[in-house]
Amino acid sequence: MQTIVLPEVEIPNDFKPHAIFDVHLDCIRVLTCDTSVCEVRVDESITMFRDNNPLPGSSDYVGFALKGVNHLMNELGLSEDHAYTLAEIVDAIVEHRPASTMAIVLSLYGDKLNEEVKQSSVHVTRQRKLEVA
Repeated sequence: MQTIVLPEVEIPNDFKPHAIFDVHLDCIRVLTCDTSVCEVRVDESITMFRDNNPLPGSSDYVGFALKGVNHLMNELGLSEDHAYTLAEIVDAIVEHRPASTMAIVLSLYGDKLNEEVKQSSVHVTRQRKLEVA
């Protein structure tokens, strides 16, 4: 029997909570913790990320995806040539659709988002250009 020795791999632990625009899926993905997740579909535009191994006393949810971003930007009247913070986008959704799932999710989850994630700047254009500051 032959023994195979795998090289040691250093796993970086410099994770920072973040929000990104996924160009191919046309969605904003927010992740607040570096962990394995189960995606739980809430409605046609929101998927919550549930931690597969939550620590005692911590939140079961560690992020979410907001789908159909280009359509949503048009519906909300947000310029596609401007960078918005995640907080501005969520505020626009809640203002435009006060009974929306996003408003409910925000009321349950909003305090878990740290200030760095809330102020992440996401820039989406018709050419599907992405800038995250």
